[in-house]
Amino acid sequence: MTFYLEGIKLDLTQVTHGLRLDALDSTWPLPGQTIEETIRILSENFEVVRQKYAPRATGLVFPGEVHEVSLHIAIYYFFLYNSWKYSNPNEKDRSLAFSKDNFTHPYTYDRVITFFKLRYPEEYAVKSAILLAMTPDAVLKYEADRHAFYTSFR
Repeated sequence: MTFYLEGIKLDLTQVTHGLRLDALDSTWPLPGQTIEETIRILSENFEVVRQKYAPRATGLVFPGEVHEVSLHIAIYYFFLYNSWKYSNPNEKDRSLAFSKDNFTHPYTYDRVITFFKLRYPEEYAVKSAILLAMTPDAVLKYEADRHAFYTSFR
């Protein structure tokens, strides 16, 4: 089943234990999911994220970029929540709706920064800062702090 969110193609395939989602050059397993529920939840979650970032878009961040980064974030959290729901009995009642608390989660920051870094290596900090409501220097500091944290355990 193919569907589109703001012109971005998503393919859902029925597999033995649920679905497989192919979109944005990646594949995600979605155990226990139905096509109808996945389309509904992804559409709703995408819209929550898009509504947060769209007003921040300026001439430096284009609507298509907002749509794509919003979909990256919506898919990531849907996959994560769904994985917890179907792998941990204590999470079986977990909502798959995007939590607005996640806007300030490091995983969300990482998704935004990585999105722009891959496309605009020279100006990713400026573009990321616009959506994350930070300064470019704050984005660079965030990245340096994350790197220091993860490499401190080696």
